[in-house]
Amino acid sequence: MKIAVIGAGIAGVSLAKSLGALPDYQVELFDKGRGLGGRMSVRHTGAYSFDHGAQFFTARTTGFQAFLQTYQSAGLVEAWWPDIVTLAEAESAGKRAWLEPHFVALPNMNGLCKAIAADLDVRLNTEVDSIEQSDGRWWLKAAGECLGAFDWVVSTAPPEQTRRLFPNTTGQAMDVVRFDPCYALLLGCPGSLPAWDVAVVENSPVSWLAFNDRKPGRDSQPSLLVHADGAWSQAHDDTDREQVKQLLVDAVSRIVDIKPDTVGLHRWRYARVSTPLGQDFWVDEAAQLAACGDWCLGSRVEDAFTSASRLAQWFGST
Repeated sequence: MKIAVIGAGIAGVSLAKSLGALPDYQVELFDKGRGLGGRMSVRHTGAYSFDHGAQFFTARTTGFQAFLQTYQSAGLVEAWWPDIVTLAEAESAGKRAWLEPHFVALPNMNGLCKAIAADLDVRLNTEVDSIEQSDGRWWLKAAGECLGAFDWVVSTAPPEQTRRLFPNTTGQAMDVVRFDPCYALLLGCPGSLPAWDVAVVENSPVSWLAFNDRKPGRDSQPSLLVHADGAWSQAHDDTDREQVKQLLVDAVSRIVDIKPDTVGLHRWRYARVSTPLGQDFWVDEAAQLAACGDWCLGSRVEDAFTSASRLAQWFGST
């Protein structure tokens, strides 16, 4: 059976890995980006590197814990115990602590996806823009190029993108899913810096500050990753990007004394799932279409893995 998997984030690569291990399954993985990772991707700017999407992941299920063991043993995943504080504008810092392990991939967050996909058939820079059914198979196209025929197509993209790609056989089930957007501000920070590693910010346009270079295994000059508050990001969806950048730089400067020499901005349209699908995955067995991802179960990296794992189990049992 030949399966096309669209999206090379943690859901896509782990699904392709699991399906490829099944007898008589051939899997091809497609992603529109230049690299693997999805929201676990990394941005390099000169001497600075930023995990500008997912900052970490937890492992609360036995399935994900078992899956990670190989990568932990290989030194590709480590627990992260930062010096973390709570900040608010014009207020002093308050200490806080994580009560469970939080993990990061090495050397960047997309390192885990790269390791999983090491032996997979992956095509990057390939945005599947249409699928057409003929003689019981799905033909995929990207910018007019035919990518081949497949028995099944699985999308790990957000529901809006999935429904735009899939024919009208998908019904209305995915309509319930909602996301909060997030602006990510990327600051290169030479000079004197605070002692804390991470700050959760209250009563501000920004909600999260993290010195990316202080995560395990990083090789970067001091780099501060800033995530904006979800409601603030939504309210400024149509604001000029240069204005958004300046507003966030001003907000950060009211909290911490830094003088960045590099300022970048990225908008995550589908940053955090606020209303999930509420089921492990989505399948239209008659049409031979399926979808999975964090948005099925929640908003965490582990939710994406779990959704993909359970879809792979479904395939294995059919």
